Formats: sequence, C-alpha cells, structure tokens
Amino acid sequence: SALVMGATGVGKSTAAALVYRQCLARGVHLGGEAWEFAQGLRWFDATELELARNEHPRGRGEAPELEQAIYATGLVLNDLGRDRDQSAIAHVLVNRHDLGRPTLALSGLSLEQLGARYGAPMMRHLLQAGGPDRATVLDTFAPAK
Repeated sequence: SALVMGATGVGKSTAAALVYRQCLARGVHLGGEAWEFAQGLRWFDATELELARNEHPRGRGEAPELEQAIYATGLVLNDLGRDRDQSAIAHVLVNRHDLGRPTLALSGLSLEQLGARYGAPMMRHLLQAGGPDRATVLDTFAPAK
C-alpha cells in the first residue's frame, strides 16, 4: 500500500493514473494472474464512497461502490480527507486491511492532519494493509533532503 500526500497540482493523481494504467497494460500483456489483478482494479474518490453510502437505502446491505472498493484487487482512493463522514472510508480501509489488499491513497492533507481526522487505528489499517511495514508514504509537503 502507499499513501501519497501533497498540495493540489503536484501530480498525485497523475502518478496514480500512470500506476493504474501500467497495471492494466501488464495484465493485458502478460495475462494469467496479472490479468486477474488488472480486472479487479478500482478507482474511487473518498467523497464518492461517502455519497454512495449515504444514498444507499438503509437495511439493504452495503452500497455496491463500497463493496467494489473493499474487494478490489488494488484500490486507488483519491482525495482522502475530503469526505465529511469518515465512516465509509473507515469501513473500506478496515476491510481491505483484514483482506490484505493494497490501497494507493492520495491526499491533500499532511500525515498529521490525516491522523487527526481519522485517528490512529484507521491510519494503521491504511498503512498496514498487506502486512506490517509494507506501506510507502510519500510526503511532498516534507522539505527535500
């Protein structure tokens, strides 16, 4: 999994789109397991998942978009932190963590802001999906070394 943070316009979504397209191209080219993975890729905005959950009729299970996000072989979660109600994102990330599924999360907020917004347990679920010490954090807010 990876978390990419930075100001608007630094290229977070563009970079994620390139990774997404590379996975698709690899699946088409190699077939087999690579194709299986590519077919299960999904891309959602955090606000899109929040809206899907809020508009889904109560008592009828979970919104299809949340199910797709949970069970995607690879998920790009764009604009993490723009959602107002964190429960939809928390639900997705906890389940993806439990399934060991990789997530590429993009946010205009810093790690401290995300931690304050979502809390340590949810951040741990995001950063440890696929196992402890398996996440990469790219913080474009941090000064270059």
